[in-house]
Amino acid sequence: SPSFMIASQLGATQTPDGGINQARSHCEQYVEVADDGSVYDDWRLPTEAEIAIIVKFQDSSEVMDVVLAGANYFCASPKGYVSTGIESGSGKYTRCIRDVY
Repeated sequence: SPSFMIASQLGATQTPDGGINQARSHCEQYVEVADDGSVYDDWRLPTEAEIAIIVKFQDSSEVMDVVLAGANYFCASPKGYVSTGIESGSGKYTRCIRDVY
């Protein structure tokens, strides 16, 4: 996606059993309501490329704070998750995103 929004920290989860289906379901059911009343209910798992973009900007600039601090995040890829290189460990986390048009 050329432009996307990442879910707030309230939407971040750790999946103890490492289930990609649980992560996908979480994003499909996730809803955020903005201060202006806008409802965002079209969340999905990020791609590997989108995770790489987030990691790049949170680590190399003052543009954004750290939003992906875990070792692994579920994503829409054949493997089902991607390592961020931020920390070591086997825990897998879910952070949903949505396309912005």
